[in-house]
Amino acid sequence: MPLKSKISHPEHGVTITAEGFIPVEEVEEYYDAIVTANALSYARLFDARGLDDKHASDEDFMRLGAPMSAYAGQLKFGPIAFVVTSPSVRDVIRRCLNLAPADRPMKIFSSVPRAKVWLHMHREVTA
Repeated sequence: MPLKSKISHPEHGVTITAEGFIPVEEVEEYYDAIVTANALSYARLFDARGLDDKHASDEDFMRLGAPMSAYAGQLKFGPIAFVVTSPSVRDVIRRCLNLAPADRPMKIFSSVPRAKVWLHMHREVTA
């Protein structure tokens, strides 16, 4: 699986690692798992350094937008920090953030340590 996640209930955090190309179905499964685990409000570190430049189609982005809107209307989202080193992957992440309806802190970083510091500051505010 190109998308791996680890939920820490004691720390109210989720760490996600992306490798290669991620099909939209896998992203949907990930969100279902996070909601089922009551971890949507947790701080999330999304390490996208291994993500391929190939990205989802416009149809896939719209397909993800519907459940995200439904979740945003009913549930609280925690802060999310993306770690990205590729300019083209950064563009895809920015596109996703622009479509994200959730009212929460979101930021893109080039290093894991900086992302962790930022998440720690925002975890205290949202936990």
